[in-house]
Amino acid sequence: MIGKLLRQILVSALLFLSVFYSLLQVDWVSMVPIDRAQVERYLGKLVWLSYSSQYREIEDKDVVDPVDDLLTRLCETNGLVRDSIKLRVVRASEENAFAGPDRYIVVHSALISNSVDEEELAGVLAHELAHIQKNHVWSTVKKELGLSLFFITMSGNGEQLAELTKILASSFYSREQETEADCTSVAYLCNAGINPEGMVRFMQRMSEDGDGYVPEWMSTHPNWEHRIATLRMAMKECEMKEKSSVISTEAWKRMKRYFGKSISASKSIGKDN
Repeated sequence: MIGKLLRQILVSALLFLSVFYSLLQVDWVSMVPIDRAQVERYLGKLVWLSYSSQYREIEDKDVVDPVDDLLTRLCETNGLVRDSIKLRVVRASEENAFAGPDRYIVVHSALISNSVDEEELAGVLAHELAHIQKNHVWSTVKKELGLSLFFITMSGNGEQLAELTKILASSFYSREQETEADCTSVAYLCNAGINPEGMVRFMQRMSEDGDGYVPEWMSTHPNWEHRIATLRMAMKECEMKEKSSVISTEAWKRMKRYFGKSISASKSIGKDN
């Protein structure tokens, strides 16, 4: 009798888990008629308000303008509308940047201050642009939040917003999305006349400064070694436009001085005006 009861419980549990898993695979957001543009605008605003409450925004022109110049070059040479991108720079110690809903790109000060040259910084910006253009941000929001997306937009729930912000800031993308963004960013950089080798150097530096090697099969997205190999392969297929720097030497020096960084005279950092 007890054995029969246990079997019934086990079968019921397996049936419940099967149904629950099947429900998770349904794209509930797509099944409900919504104004995506309106939801993204509102969600983007909420996410930025949540993030800016944790990290102070930097509005100094010596910092923002050079980053804006790089973003503008990338957009204009790749047929992208620059005015549709909302660039924000925040003071944060993590070397990071991320794309948010409604075409936000948030750049951490540590990324700017630690970038060796404009090519490294441009590489990260190009990568985040690719996530936006390839619809990765919206698809990630839908996947991670599902129907709770509607409750966030209606209530502005602080805990759910904080969780969404954490997801986006941690680059919670699939392997396929990261690979697509890497390849697309190389094309963006080549079209802009910016050497994509800077992106390779950035990834090499991050892999050396990270918490050690993580096997790719243990991660939801490709490891540094795989991504660097992907970049180099994409670079072979990319026709590089005539190389031209974006940020002047003086502008780069002013930006670095803002963060108390010294400039190596032997390093090529930009064009002279």
